[in-house]
Amino acid sequence: MNAIARILRALSLRTQLVVLLLGVEAIALGFLVAGGYIFDVARSEASLQAHLGQVRPLLAASVAPAVRSGDGAAIAAALRGAHSRGIEYLVAKSPEGTVLAAEGRGATGTLPRLDATLESARDDRRFDSALPLADGPDAPMLYFGLDVTNRIASVDNGLRNGIYKALGAFLMSLLLFMLVVHPITQRLARLTAAARRVEAGDYAIALDDNTNDDVGRLGQAFDRMASMVRARVEELEASRARFHNIADYTYDVESWFGPRGELLWINKSIERLTGYTAAECLENNAFPWLIVHPDDLERVRHESHRALRERTSGSDFEFRIVRKDGSIEWIANSWQPIYAAEGRFLGLRSSLNSIQRLKNTEFNLRSTLTQLERVNELHEATSINARNERSRLIALLSAMSFGVAFVDPKQRIVYSNPAFAEAWSIPSSETIIGESLFEVLQKAEDVVTELDAFSARLQQIVTDQMAGSDSELRLMSGRTLSLQIRPVLDDHGGCLGSVLIHEDITLAREAQSQLAFLAERDALTGLYNRRRFERELSDRCDGAARARERVALFFLDLDEFKGVNDMFGHRMGDTVLMQLAGEIRTRLRKNEFFARIGGDEFALVVTGATDETIRSLAERLMGVIGNFSVQMGEVRLSLTASLGVAMYPQHANDPQSLIALADAAMYQAKDAGKNTWRIYRPDHAATLRQRSLVTWNDRLRHALRRDAFEVHLQGVFGAIDGDRRYAEALLRMPDEATGQLLLPSQFIPIAEKSNLIIDLDRWTLDNVIELLARDPSGGAISVNISGRSFDEPGIADYIASRLRGQGVDPSRLHVEITETAAIRDMRDAQVFIERMHRIGCKVCLDDFGAGFASFAYIKQLPVDVLKIDGLFVRNLCRSRDNQVFVKAMLDIARGFGKATVAESVEDQSSLDMLASYGVDMVQGFFLETPAKAGTGRGAAIRLT
Repeated sequence: MNAIARILRALSLRTQLVVLLLGVEAIALGFLVAGGYIFDVARSEASLQAHLGQVRPLLAASVAPAVRSGDGAAIAAALRGAHSRGIEYLVAKSPEGTVLAAEGRGATGTLPRLDATLESARDDRRFDSALPLADGPDAPMLYFGLDVTNRIASVDNGLRNGIYKALGAFLMSLLLFMLVVHPITQRLARLTAAARRVEAGDYAIALDDNTNDDVGRLGQAFDRMASMVRARVEELEASRARFHNIADYTYDVESWFGPRGELLWINKSIERLTGYTAAECLENNAFPWLIVHPDDLERVRHESHRALRERTSGSDFEFRIVRKDGSIEWIANSWQPIYAAEGRFLGLRSSLNSIQRLKNTEFNLRSTLTQLERVNELHEATSINARNERSRLIALLSAMSFGVAFVDPKQRIVYSNPAFAEAWSIPSSETIIGESLFEVLQKAEDVVTELDAFSARLQQIVTDQMAGSDSELRLMSGRTLSLQIRPVLDDHGGCLGSVLIHEDITLAREAQSQLAFLAERDALTGLYNRRRFERELSDRCDGAARARERVALFFLDLDEFKGVNDMFGHRMGDTVLMQLAGEIRTRLRKNEFFARIGGDEFALVVTGATDETIRSLAERLMGVIGNFSVQMGEVRLSLTASLGVAMYPQHANDPQSLIALADAAMYQAKDAGKNTWRIYRPDHAATLRQRSLVTWNDRLRHALRRDAFEVHLQGVFGAIDGDRRYAEALLRMPDEATGQLLLPSQFIPIAEKSNLIIDLDRWTLDNVIELLARDPSGGAISVNISGRSFDEPGIADYIASRLRGQGVDPSRLHVEITETAAIRDMRDAQVFIERMHRIGCKVCLDDFGAGFASFAYIKQLPVDVLKIDGLFVRNLCRSRDNQVFVKAMLDIARGFGKATVAESVEDQSSLDMLASYGVDMVQGFFLETPAKAGTGRGAAIRLT
């Protein structure tokens, strides 16, 4: 439709009228012909149906008795008797479809499909129909065909006649249109041509159409309009000439800038002010920026853009310009917005005038004032020196954030700084100096909760000249003040009074409380953290042992929660954890201790639990999780969980074993298909696995107690020069049974599962720092820290204290954290890295590339070194994909200014390829096999 409309608009008015009128008439005639045809078809159809209504009963009456008799000859005779003119064939069939008899042309062979309407019989000119010869669904049928040739011919004749009539009417309309409309459109064409000449500026046109019809009156109105336009244009030209006569000779520079800041007009005064002609300014797109002094350009641009954007007025905006001859002149600019009559914003009118004389006068006055000030300073120098000591003391006391007040032996205030009045909320209108301290404190808006006791204590200190006292005061508003009272003695030991020092320590005390709160809270959910959980579990087990009660430990793990993080990202995953934790917390009782102990793991401790309360609580937890859902974009996410329960002392006699068995019960629930809960069963496969884990825990504890672990060192070398840069500390655990060394992959996962990893990390740190201390001139050593360790708030302080205690330069200790652990606990990792940098240690991100979102998270982790995962290095020469990944990682690292290490280098070709890619350092068995640094504590190794 849009294309047709565009074509019509491109045609002349005459052609448009012809096309539209004839098109409308053609459509109307088409509808009339179609309506006549439809009427003829409907009439013939009704006639046919009436004929069928007469034929059907006659056929049924003549054939049905013979069919009921079952005599074939009788049926055939009945069909012959019923066969008449207009009926082409008759066929009688049994209920089974067997032909009983047939009569007429086309009665043999396959019967045609029955016709529903007259149109469906157009092809063979025969209307095929059928009727049952008895009642019921299994009645014999009579098939017959009616000749409808005449009926169809009648319909076709009516259609042809209608088309001929429509064509005649169409041709007659075309003739009438040419006789009547053509002269009118010719006059309209003349009017259009005249309008175009007026548009081009020719106002002397006249149509002189004196006819009295509508077109004639339109032409006469056009002549009057052209005359009026000519008069208005002449007036505008005269007004424009007067405007230029005034504007071009005003003293100030007047200009007009459009809505986008483009110069539209400027008067001739610009040449006097700048040396540039008005024509030069209009032709140069850089005006006015080309004349603005470079030091003022940014300020002028900002103000100009703001004025255009906000459409504001301004005046006396001062800046410097550079004239065409290179001289500098100060000018002032004033501007206001310009609007059209209908309110449209047209731009800004600007007025520039020179203020160079004013600036010269201002400079001279400032110079004179400076000289007067110097004379005055010299004049007052003597008196200032005399007051310096007192002024410095007053300034120092006034600048102090804590309140200070001196009282004489009669407890009258002789001096107080502003902070003293602020600390006690004493109104500024109250007189303090010379007043009794106790009377002043009674005027305070914020008073001590135990004012009488405080007054008595203060009186005793002042009267008895006691050595002093430190205390904290609680005020009625809830604030806390620290109070120090010291006697003031003269040179001979005489008492001059006392000094009271106050400091508002409310925030410090609140911060201490907040730190204590955060130390045992999970940063994400606000629940208790693992450290607080372990202490609470130990305390409850001790209390239960004394009271002979049971302690139930619930271990809850969200099923397949890693998929949520992978699909929606860790930020949305954190949101789900926060909402779920909040939902569960609202359903718990005061004696039910709830904590988050891992990524998607939670624990619940209940004292005095019965079998019924355990079952009820487990079903309550599963119900909360089952009813929980959260909208993630267009997806409504629901969660399931596996819950395990173990009881003290029924299943375990100590908290650590109870944790392991509750974990085993949780895995029993997972083995049962997840989304369920289980009480610990010793005979379950998951329990057997957990027992193996407990055995490993015992082995790890035993090895830690005996200092049985070994530190091995493997060098990290420059990729180009081959120089040894530093060494990585690798932990090994001797197997007591076989004597073989166990690799970290065999025992680190178990240590992480059981919380022994923190002790293991600290053991490694202690030994490596001792190695560094025994060889002060040696190189640096890197130590791997687990995610569980850098989550500990005290680990950074622990490292700092060990380095200080051994006198080791912090830059010689490098700390490595894995990428997956850092991404899993992003906030803790960022805090840990920042603390390490403050201490002076470098931080390396190990296994870079192993996580699915390495590139997305690297900018959030301010590490110093990226260690590319060996997965990409081992088959580097044979894997095109690995080459692409390694190049991309190196490009990213260079972009962020981070050093790179490629680990697991196994051959010369890989080393050469990595060096060509620009990797900084390399590590692997091809370069150096890890060597034992020593057994236990006290062994040292030379690194260079």
